[in-house]
Amino acid sequence: MPNILMIHLQKIHFNVETLMNEKVGDKYEFPTHLDMKNYMINSIAEKHGIKDPELHKYAENDSKNFEYRLVGVIIHQGVADGGHYYSLICTDSNIHDPKQKEWLPTENMKWTEFNDTDTRDYNFRSNFQDDCFGGKSNSYGPALPSEFQSWGGSGASSK
Repeated sequence: MPNILMIHLQKIHFNVETLMNEKVGDKYEFPTHLDMKNYMINSIAEKHGIKDPELHKYAENDSKNFEYRLVGVIIHQGVADGGHYYSLICTDSNIHDPKQKEWLPTENMKWTEFNDTDTRDYNFRSNFQDDCFGGKSNSYGPALPSEFQSWGGSGASSK
């Protein structure tokens, strides 16, 4: 598995009736910790009772190689064909410290919002769900239609 895993949520669909792209504003939650081991060929084969010695050459002994933690999110505000992006990035200096045996909970790490020329501390615990999971209006004003709602795509890094 790669050291950095990028996941892009494509929350735009083409409406064949209006012939326009539309932003999907439904709420979508994603974890701050992701273990990919169950999605590897060895685990899948094992679940289905397949015992193939060839698969063992692809096996990784260290299960930590399949674990990822959220270290960044790119947030889009606007409509399907336009808008504005900004980033939330974990700027904790210990994020890749090999001496640290266990990860700190993501919400306890230092996060920073990067929005054009504006950079500020970000309160992950208080704001993350509202800012990143979609399903509600955002900074374009109150009670906007769903196509104006905010959503995020995430980036994760392995330990």
